[in-house]
Amino acid sequence: TSHEKLNLKLDGNKPVLAVFLEVFSKNHAMNRSWGNWVESLSSEFEIVIIVPQHKFNTMLSDNYKHVLTFDHVETMVTMLRNLSPDVMVYPSIGLDYYGVIASNMRFAPLQLMALGHPATTLSEHIDFVYGQSCLYKEDAFPTDKYIADDSPYQFIPSISKDKVSALHIPARTKDDSSPLKVSIIGSTLKVIYPFIEFLSEIESESSFKIEFSFHLGSTGLDTLYLQKIIERKFKNAKYFGYQNYDDYLNGMMNADIVLNPFPFGHTNTIIDTLLLGKPCIGMDGIEPSARTERCVLDMVGLSDQFIALDKDDYKKKFQQFATRILNGDTSFYDREAIYNILYNNGDIGDFGKVIKWVYDHKDELKSSPDKFITYPF
Repeated sequence: TSHEKLNLKLDGNKPVLAVFLEVFSKNHAMNRSWGNWVESLSSEFEIVIIVPQHKFNTMLSDNYKHVLTFDHVETMVTMLRNLSPDVMVYPSIGLDYYGVIASNMRFAPLQLMALGHPATTLSEHIDFVYGQSCLYKEDAFPTDKYIADDSPYQFIPSISKDKVSALHIPARTKDDSSPLKVSIIGSTLKVIYPFIEFLSEIESESSFKIEFSFHLGSTGLDTLYLQKIIERKFKNAKYFGYQNYDDYLNGMMNADIVLNPFPFGHTNTIIDTLLLGKPCIGMDGIEPSARTERCVLDMVGLSDQFIALDKDDYKKKFQQFATRILNGDTSFYDREAIYNILYNNGDIGDFGKVIKWVYDHKDELKSSPDKFITYPF
């Protein structure tokens, strides 16, 4: 049979669901955000992991019974044709060119994408986009049907609660006359020139001195160019390239405040910032890439405090927090309580049931005029 060609022995008791993983490793942001979600799909489906050979790692073979790899497009297509899954799921599309290619082809009667890479594909072969309702704005999904699921969720921690509690985080005092330490986390994809111009406006409009530190998890010639721009643009700025996780955390611990880029914001970075007790301003937008911070902050009840509605509101919030910090007020929330909400709340949805509901009703949902569809809890 076609499955024997793949050296697969499937049970045959459940529908087969292929999960196309563009990148998924222990400490990668995708696994931290989507690892529990992918594993939960096994409640209703027999899971087969599909991953490019250059992105394979032993965590996948340790965690999943069936893992198939490929090294070029022809192999990928043949493999998926032979597998002939009932459902094809992409936790992200856009983090590897193979994922973009595959998402523009039909391999299963039902094909869904989630928002690990927060943007629509506009592909006619993606039947539904899956995500939280907080990520949805109709203008961002002009051709998509959106399955909204607000089931409870837990992220996968990259640091233990004991280690978080043991961190010695510097607390600024009122008599500290040094510049306000402002950190910007991101990559060359997120820290774009309009955002740099915006930071320059903040610097020129502030009555106090600012020391910017840029922690950019990118490598390549474009990062060298960006470093030169940053050094020329600001009076006092430090640039840090790719760092391991501990060094990255240590850099953030020394910050007084973290300013998040727009229009492409953060998910895991906002979580790391919250674990350190730092104020962290982000800005709302239409695209899901501009709404991930709101989703995380909604989970912990802090979106009103830290999410700006526009640039003027962003500047206003920055000045308000800067005033508090320079006056010695560095307590903004209980970071250990945040840890419990994000990682240890003991409550996680059965996402296999959600996708099985979509699978069972796929024809009805595809023909429905509704673009925004809420999973019926």
